[in-house]
Amino acid sequence: MVLTRFHGYRAALLASVLTVSMASTGRAAPVTDDQARAVAEQVRAWMTGLVTDRVPLAPGLFSVQPAGDNYSLTVPFPPGLLEAKDAAGQTTSGALVVLARPEDGTRWRIESMKMPMDFRLSTASAAAMGNLSSPQKPSAAPPKVAGPDSPATPAPRPMPVAVPSLDWHVRSQSASGIFDTAQATDSHLDYVLEGVSYDAKNLGGSDSSHTSVERYHGISRMHPTPSGGVDFSGDVTMEGYTQVTSNDVFGQIRVSARSASVRGDMKAVMTGQIATLIRLAVTAGLDARDAKGAGAAGAQSAAKQDMTRNVFAAINGLLAGMRVDETVQGIVIEVPQGRGSADSIRFAVGGDAPGSKFQGFMEFGVDGLKLLGLPPQFADLVPRKFVMRPTVANLDVKALTALMQESAAGGANDAVIKAKMAGIFTGSGVRYGIEQLDVDLGFANLTASGNATMLNASAGRGEADITVVGLDALMQRAQTMPEGAQAVAVMAMAKGFGKAEGAKTTWHVSFSEDNKLVVNGIDMSAMAGGGKK
Repeated sequence: MVLTRFHGYRAALLASVLTVSMASTGRAAPVTDDQARAVAEQVRAWMTGLVTDRVPLAPGLFSVQPAGDNYSLTVPFPPGLLEAKDAAGQTTSGALVVLARPEDGTRWRIESMKMPMDFRLSTASAAAMGNLSSPQKPSAAPPKVAGPDSPATPAPRPMPVAVPSLDWHVRSQSASGIFDTAQATDSHLDYVLEGVSYDAKNLGGSDSSHTSVERYHGISRMHPTPSGGVDFSGDVTMEGYTQVTSNDVFGQIRVSARSASVRGDMKAVMTGQIATLIRLAVTAGLDARDAKGAGAAGAQSAAKQDMTRNVFAAINGLLAGMRVDETVQGIVIEVPQGRGSADSIRFAVGGDAPGSKFQGFMEFGVDGLKLLGLPPQFADLVPRKFVMRPTVANLDVKALTALMQESAAGGANDAVIKAKMAGIFTGSGVRYGIEQLDVDLGFANLTASGNATMLNASAGRGEADITVVGLDALMQRAQTMPEGAQAVAVMAMAKGFGKAEGAKTTWHVSFSEDNKLVVNGIDMSAMAGGGKK
């Protein structure tokens, strides 16, 4: 969501600007102008080293000033992008302002971090965006000679330009935390926003939208690891979310949620390698610009290959694993055609690569789903609960990385690259699976799990377990549907191979590399005349 991205940017910006290897005295004494200038020079030197000295830093990029026993770090909005309002309601330049003071060693205490309470997209910036996104004027038709019975062709009128606008307001905000610039001890940032609202026009896929959030709370943490990396974790909760969008195509759409929460984790992130990637990206852009200006095609190609090798070297071992888990409670979606709601919706994704073998998962779940306005026979088939968790394991990260390097290098054969890619995903024991599948219709329930290992593009092995409770009731409901006869025939055939225990029917399915398919001990491939001899 917009808020999550916006405040993630705030936290990332703070961490980037303050990551300077400077020791602090730990004394709560008034900060002098000389001390503020010294800190500003250290920050500027670190930023110059990050983006290389080939990129001049703007003098007004940030400033550090004394504020009692705190340092006041001010990062102004990009010129011409946003306009803020002061306490008197007058338009002024906006900025992120951080108050921090040094503690022991390289630790800093963050006293506050604030954005303006009100700001909007600047008039000049909105006009520029409107001109870029406006449709092209139609080309003028050849002049038509008006005869006595034909009216003159009117001159074409210019197309209207839709100018974007964005207005933001927050009732209150607060932030505090600890930041260790040497990443030797734990760091954290805790921030709260209340009474957030923003109005947008001609931004994204809607003509206008109004969004409000009653309370937004985030906690970001960094924990150093023995490997020299950093574990990042963050929790974000949002309460009282509402968004109303309108446009000429879909009409008005209203989305509301009682609460939402997001948890994110990244394990053993090597921040030094991230800094290297930033420098590589900046340097590559500058080298490409210089080579293009000099017309040196060979130099451009060599620089690109060097860049590719360096990037893959920096990416290797960048982090040990990651996971994102998001849950929305009490969501309601209203459109002109109907209304839908759910008690909860959950989405999660994650993975790691122990021993350079990647294993990952994705999970999607809905509980208490309701769709109003459907015919009864279809409404009964809307799951009350749905959970699906696909997985992948044993993917060779080293082989995949090496192939990407080979592909990016000059002179790579496309056919060979495609063949090697197919081999990585099929011929090296990669295992795909559905760890959990759960569909609850109330009168019937389906659960399943299974996995498959692909040995090549056309052969593999695997197994699955499937259980249906209430299969007869499901078949009866399907018979009431206009096109349910074919589904009933398939379910009846499946029932014949199932193992029945009361209302429960189960199937154990397995298949092997010799194309043998077995269901509950019955060789289906032999019955069909298939399988290898």
